[in-house]
Amino acid sequence: MKDLININNELSSLLRIFIEQIAEKDSFEVAAWLKENDIKAVNDIRLIKNYARRTFQLFREQWMGDGYEDYWEARELTKKNFRKADAELSKILRALRDLRRQS
Repeated sequence: MKDLININNELSSLLRIFIEQIAEKDSFEVAAWLKENDIKAVNDIRLIKNYARRTFQLFREQWMGDGYEDYWEARELTKKNFRKADAELSKILRALRDLRRQS
């Protein structure tokens, strides 16, 4: 049980850091971050992509509500940072898929 909790904690930490990087940096390099964190498996990259998408979907629901204080800032964050990261993850996944097909 201890090992399962450790795996979950490490994975949760990576996902949190990934979202923070998207939110805090205007020019976040997804490929470099994946390499730095030794993330190569297609399933791991797909998990990160899906987690980021869901996180930003929930965030969008929140800032789209009436009276959200930082509406324009949140809109730009989602429009620029998240979409760039999502597109880069999609590109990486396509490239990995193409490599597998060539093998």
